[in-house]
Amino acid sequence: MKAPKVKLSILKIPGGFAGLLGRVKAWPTALIGRIRNRQSSDASATPDAAPTPDDDDGIPSYLKQTFSERHGQKIALIGAYLVFLIAIGGTALYLILNEEALLEAEKERRPSLTIEELRPEIVRIDEAPEEDEATAEASGEPANDGAGEPTGDPTGDPTGEPSGEPEEELAMLAPHPDPALIEDSPTGPLPIIGADGRMPWRVYSRPHNALETRPQIAVVITDLGVADATTEQAIKMPAPITLAFAPYGRKLPLHIALARENGHEVMLTLPMEPRDFPRSDPGPYALMTSLDQDANMERLNWILSRATGYIGVTNYQGTAFTANQRSLRPIMTALAQRGLIYFDTREDPTIAAARTAEIAGAPATAADVVGDDDLTRAGILRKLGEAEVVANAQKTAVLLIRPYPVVMGRVRSWAEGLEEKGIVLAPLSAVIRARAGGS
Repeated sequence: MKAPKVKLSILKIPGGFAGLLGRVKAWPTALIGRIRNRQSSDASATPDAAPTPDDDDGIPSYLKQTFSERHGQKIALIGAYLVFLIAIGGTALYLILNEEALLEAEKERRPSLTIEELRPEIVRIDEAPEEDEATAEASGEPANDGAGEPTGDPTGDPTGEPSGEPEEELAMLAPHPDPALIEDSPTGPLPIIGADGRMPWRVYSRPHNALETRPQIAVVITDLGVADATTEQAIKMPAPITLAFAPYGRKLPLHIALARENGHEVMLTLPMEPRDFPRSDPGPYALMTSLDQDANMERLNWILSRATGYIGVTNYQGTAFTANQRSLRPIMTALAQRGLIYFDTREDPTIAAARTAEIAGAPATAADVVGDDDLTRAGILRKLGEAEVVANAQKTAVLLIRPYPVVMGRVRSWAEGLEEKGIVLAPLSAVIRARAGGS
């Protein structure tokens, strides 16, 4: 028996596999077309939906800038200008409404002077008063120091024999500030010539024997008040030495008070423009050739108002300013009108600034020898010897030094031996008087 035959039929695909692939590729395109047709039909079926027509320039509205985008920069500028005007107006209104309070606050910040008691500053009293000695001699008893113990010799020698050391004279400096020699100003007290003709440089100078006939040397130490250690060392120097303090020192009134208590007459340094400015900067209130007369006068008044009790000023730097007569003359005239002296450090020996001050009516002189050009021991001693030569030749000499500890130490030792050489250590004011003919 034969097995039945089975026929298998295969599904026929139209176009074969190539047709199937073509349909698959065309399917996404057909799908997108159907979606677009549906959206178009929905839009046409909604009567309330308004189309977004383009403007006349053909740019769609959603691509065009908004109002803030078109005018934002102008709005920001206008806003900033209004804020600026409001700030200026508010500040002006505040100043107007609080004018009195602001003036009072400014006055409180100005340098002020409290005069509790005007008494002479007595320095270095190493002996008992003359009255006590006279009373002791009359009674036949030794002088008493007030504690019931005989004082004998001031050096402590119980035998009472003199020690052979020279006795220091009693030096009395006029009290400061003298109310008759100051005037109030927006920056502080300024020196003036008194109604009776008294001048600050004469009143505040250290007393000196006007009949002295021996050669005299004045020593000026300048640029003090910046470093406390060297300033204190200078204050302890022999009393006839004149000390010049920088106006920028934070302890300026204290240093001047201590210097005067130790018998020193004092000056202020006056910052001036140097030739190598701004490489060398004399400070924020320096006198400048680029400023007009009023501006320089304001700076001068600020410097002069930093303290009282000084006899005058000396230049700090200033090779450019002192060489400019147009700028220098008004300053020297102002010093003369205030009764102050001018001392020139001879930063440039070719400039005769002291002569300009004398022509303006201010007492003035210049340094003859600068003692710290060479800081070696031999260099310092050579300069001190030059000062002696000048003093012997012309009866007076002015030695300028700066506050180098090594220089001040040498000068102290040298000054102690001047009496043996027949030379007197004198304050600067005494030398100025002597050079002016004792006037």
